Amino acid sequence: MKNKLLFLATIFCVCIAQAQNTSATAPTVDGSGSLATILGVTSLTASGLPTTCTDDSGADSFYKHVVSAGENSVTIGLSTSVVGLSLNTDVRYQILKENNTGGLDAVICNSYNISGFVSVSGSFSETITGVSEGDVFYLRLFNPSGFLSSVLSSLLGGSTLAMTSVYDPSLSITAHNDAAFKYVVTNDQVQLFNNVNYNTFEIYAIDGKRVIENTSNEVVNTIDISSLNRGVYVLVLKKDTTRKTIKFVK
Repeated sequence: MKNKLLFLATIFCVCIAQAQNTSATAPTVDGSGSLATILGVTSLTASGLPTTCTDDSGADSFYKHVVSAGENSVTIGLSTSVVGLSLNTDVRYQILKENNTGGLDAVICNSYNISGFVSVSGSFSETITGVSEGDVFYLRLFNPSGFLSSVLSSLLGGSTLAMTSVYDPSLSITAHNDAAFKYVVTNDQVQLFNNVNYNTFEIYAIDGKRVIENTSNEVVNTIDISSLNRGVYVLVLKKDTTRKTIKFVK
């Protein structure tokens, strides 16, 4: 998967499994979609899973995300907007990570507020960095006690859940301390000197959007950046599984 939301301009896929209120049968989400559609039900019961960050033992639901290959950041967020309701309530949530023994470790415990008169709204977004391929995260939502089933149904239908993992190049920047390898940035080019390895490169804008990509069988010496606007960019040079990351300003 910065440490706030990095939504790339991508059409996300939402993968849905049978929905229940335990982590073992949580629907797997890789993208975004309506909470009611993902969950598949409009009523909740209690899982009974202990929690150390809230005394709420009431109804809850779980949603699962697995980190894809090459990603280093996970973002989990929920946005609620419903017309025709008037309320003010806090919705508690947990983000948990599956550990090596199959148990769950709490990563984040927090709440977000849903409020308004005639039209209610609220949202949260959490980003976790330093993740690896195959890491499994869960979002656990607690149902506020005392809600009528019709109110819960409206909130589920008016809430959009997003669980995504992305590669954020700004998290992989390392010091440029290779004495032989050097680079010079001009208005239109990045010139590489003493590059004997890298034959593939990508350039990312600071918001994580890839703006230039090139693959070649030849070592890269010059990169044309004339099409880029002024700003901060991240150049990722690659050779097989080896990477060198350079942050530069045009």
